[in-house]
Amino acid sequence: MLQAIGTAEVQRLALAYGTLLALAYKERFGILPGGIIVPGMVVVVGMLSPLWCLTGLLLAPLLLLLYRRWLQRPSHIRRTPMYVFAGLSLLVSNLVAIVYIHLGWLPPSLDGLSGTLLPGIVACTLHRQQPARVWRGLLLTTVTSALLVVVTVRLLQALTIDLGTIGRAYAAYGPEPVLRLQAHGLTFALALLVGFIIYRSSGLRPGGYVVAPVAAALLGQITSAVFLLVGCGLVTVLLRWMEAQSLMVGLRRYGAALLFSILWVWGVELWCLQRGVAVLPFQGNHLFVIIAIASYANDLVLQPPRRVLPWMLLAVLVALGVQQLLALLLPTS
Repeated sequence: MLQAIGTAEVQRLALAYGTLLALAYKERFGILPGGIIVPGMVVVVGMLSPLWCLTGLLLAPLLLLLYRRWLQRPSHIRRTPMYVFAGLSLLVSNLVAIVYIHLGWLPPSLDGLSGTLLPGIVACTLHRQQPARVWRGLLLTTVTSALLVVVTVRLLQALTIDLGTIGRAYAAYGPEPVLRLQAHGLTFALALLVGFIIYRSSGLRPGGYVVAPVAAALLGQITSAVFLLVGCGLVTVLLRWMEAQSLMVGLRRYGAALLFSILWVWGVELWCLQRGVAVLPFQGNHLFVIIAIASYANDLVLQPPRRVLPWMLLAVLVALGVQQLLALLLPTS
């Protein structure tokens, strides 16, 4: 029994391994196994709750059926289907989660995004590629990612390297994560809607799909804001340098952004712990903090910064305003 399974360190290892394997599989076979973050996220969600993980994967074909039967339009181009799939995923997954929590099958999630977007990402990939080949690739990369995580954990344990340092540091602040979002399901749905409206009106994506609320929460505190902005800027510079040196584009660029973001978040937290900083800057073990930094950096490289930065700021301000409004309307426990 692996004592370290489920810690922040192990989850980040799973995300990194899954990203690398997804890229390698795409390069070798021409098929994206569910999505660039999907193999790693399947491992992470599977560690948190096997039932919730299996449910998310089973919901993907249902979302694909709903889209093709009632929502698909000839006018849907480029990223439009992903916005539709993401909206469906947030709606259906949160409804199922409510039922599971009511039945006692699933504890209330501290990370509102754990698994709620997974069905939509997989469904969109199934829509764009051959489903049988996607499932085969997802199975292979997920199992391989899990095996690599197990081997790595065993090796590090044998070397007496602690894989629970960050989790214990955040646990010292209380039973709940420092980063809190009011009505996360509604918050992310509204962020998705705002992002879609911006995309349809400008043709630009204002940083991922639903990461604006996470960015807004971090920007609300000075220390968190500094490390978030510096991280986005640093990863952007690294991506531009790598792109200039190797013509790295597309999934390779986003994969590199994810890996750089993992190193930044992890490194900053360890640096803070070594110096006895009272509050860690990223406010809890949220993989979507990593994904937010990667998404903003990737979109700043992909799109003209002068055009997309105002839209990014607008999306974050809307998310911040929604959070403030919900804080006034909803009772606090």
